[in-house]
Amino acid sequence: MSAFFAFLGQLASLNFSWIISFILGNLFWVMIFSCAVYFLFGERLFLIAFPVFVFAMWLWSDFEVLTGVGLFGAQVLLIYYISKIALLALTENIPQLKPHFIVVSSITGVIAIIAANLMA
Repeated sequence: MSAFFAFLGQLASLNFSWIISFILGNLFWVMIFSCAVYFLFGERLFLIAFPVFVFAMWLWSDFEVLTGVGLFGAQVLLIYYISKIALLALTENIPQLKPHFIVVSSITGVIAIIAANLMA
């Protein structure tokens, strides 16, 4: 079972001793995430952004385990970066596509991830 759903189950059953043990057992990640949130969002939004950031990272890491769709495998990254470099260089050199740089980048990324997972 993924850590996210294990945490939700323990939270739903109000098992605070397990939750405190889980947090204290993962202090390294708590510090890394809190530093990332502080640098990304600043001190003003820290208390709001920290739980959202942790929630997003948990779901992102569990997505591959639960669905089988890889996002960080070597083959996925190879196809992703090679297609990005080629298509974004082409987009920069065609004046009609320059205003659509972000759209081309997003579509290229999604198609590369889908293609890499279909070939795996």
